[in-house]
Amino acid sequence: MIRLALAAALTLIPPVDGPVDRPFDPPARPWGPGHRGVDYRVPPGTPVRSAADGVVGFAGRIAGGSHVAVDHAGGVRTSYAYLARVEVSRGQSVRRGDVVGRSGGSGPGHGPDVVHFGVRREGRYVDPATLVATAPVRVRLAPLDAPPPAPCWPEGGPPPAATLSGQPGFESGIHTPAIPPVMAVPRDRASSGRRSNRGTKENVSWPLSR
Repeated sequence: MIRLALAAALTLIPPVDGPVDRPFDPPARPWGPGHRGVDYRVPPGTPVRSAADGVVGFAGRIAGGSHVAVDHAGGVRTSYAYLARVEVSRGQSVRRGDVVGRSGGSGPGHGPDVVHFGVRREGRYVDPATLVATAPVRVRLAPLDAPPPAPCWPEGGPPPAATLSGQPGFESGIHTPAIPPVMAVPRDRASSGRRSNRGTKENVSWPLSR
């Protein structure tokens, strides 16, 4: 229970500063085809950094490619694959952001312009995007009494005013029909020929008949 809580609280940083070239694609079966990590596209020679504090569990070559694996709290292990050079050794403690190697290696389905980043939790591969921190969204609040922003018209100025049923409309750039004009009618005229309602104000507004 404690290990799972630590894993859930662990936040990783991306190992490199580059766009995602290929996302996580879990296999349907444990040994089936899929993509057990995320590929970041970066130039060869880019520093590859540890995603969190931990201890290097593996640093060396597998199947002709150079790889690094770092063990973190809560049973989480991150892996950095297809490196051109490894710059840490097994058993070495690393801090978040420490360089563990350089990009530029290659392997099956991976060229020298990508870094493969994998995450395992309790021995199972998980989507790194669920643990990698994202940039905070900044929101600027405007005061309630602030004037509305001026409309941004295209070059040449605002479009000509449109009409709807012969009445002006659309002048403000908001597609809403114009409101029929109203006028104040004295109470005695408003109640003439009609039943008076209790609580009626002195002036009642009635739309003009057309």
